[in-house]
Amino acid sequence: MQSRYDFSGLDLLRAFALISVFLFHLFPQRFPGGFLGVSMFFVLSGFLTTVRHSDIAIRDIASFYFRKLTGTFLPALLIVTASCGLTRILVPSAAFGLRGDFLSIAGGFYNIRQIQQSQNYFAQIGGGSPFLHLWTLSVEMQFLLAFPWIAVILREAGRKDHEAALWIFAVITGVSGMLMPLLELFGAGDSFLYYSTVTRIFPLLLGMLAGYYYQSGNALGRKLHRLLFGNLPAMILTSVISSVLVLEALLHVRGQSLWTELLWINLSCIGCALLVLAEGERNGNTVIGRELFKKIRSLSLDLYLWQYPVIFLCSRLLGVSVWSAAAEVIVTVLLTAAGRWFVRTQRGLLRQNAADRKSEMRVSRKAELRISRKLEK
Repeated sequence: MQSRYDFSGLDLLRAFALISVFLFHLFPQRFPGGFLGVSMFFVLSGFLTTVRHSDIAIRDIASFYFRKLTGTFLPALLIVTASCGLTRILVPSAAFGLRGDFLSIAGGFYNIRQIQQSQNYFAQIGGGSPFLHLWTLSVEMQFLLAFPWIAVILREAGRKDHEAALWIFAVITGVSGMLMPLLELFGAGDSFLYYSTVTRIFPLLLGMLAGYYYQSGNALGRKLHRLLFGNLPAMILTSVISSVLVLEALLHVRGQSLWTELLWINLSCIGCALLVLAEGERNGNTVIGRELFKKIRSLSLDLYLWQYPVIFLCSRLLGVSVWSAAAEVIVTVLLTAAGRWFVRTQRGLLRQNAADRKSEMRVSRKAELRISRKLEK
């Protein structure tokens, strides 16, 4: 199943989220709200997965898993393996625990490992493990494992009453947004609040809800469309309000009470979902889908996977300074480019080998035909 939509306008949002996380890892004191880029990634993931695969059938689930595994998680494991090797060579003292990290990342439960170890994400920045950021990959993997079944259930429920099914899903999404503050109220630990899939499901479900709304042709969908994007002023107002929500969250999420921080996290997710819908309405007819952002889109996964291991290693080898940060950016870009070049080269060789084998088979068949004709004569 291929995408039927052009979402080049979302490249700016993806780039903004990636740069926010990168700056937070480089300068956690100067960009304390940059970690919200992770929530933006989740919203984008939920939205794009839904609009591309909401019609998935049970018979297609195995192929869906295979594509996601080979397209996302296999490259991630290759980068994690390379990072483990670099850490053991360059900073042997920091290699303790890498085996457990690797196994939990490969198994898709690294966020659970972080909870079991009572890791505080913000206290661990610049220390701990070179894979501190990859808890997001585990949450993503767990979401993708559940997504096809959620989509099948919603489609079957929608056969009877599509609008009621969307309302029920919207209520479930809203409840999921309250889980983090409620669990904090009942004494859940900081590591559980930050890393748990339960508390992180809200932006993913919100992205799914935005995706279903985007595809919806029922009365509810039309009413929301007229309200949010019915004309140019409405679209501009929606875009401005959602942008303000995201930017205000980035500025105010840290240094407040925990409940205030949790509120800003949810508001940033809502703002991102509205921006996603605003760009989706334009369906590629947008001025922000520039080539630079498209390039960042194509490299975003590799950049995200490489950036923290590079920061981790450079901070130990070079210390913490502006020059170290510059080196971290350069090395991250170079490793990403080298990885992409290697992948393209290997794919090219595989295609060439396949083409050569087909050519040899054609030549062999022609030779066999000539020989058989001679024998017949």
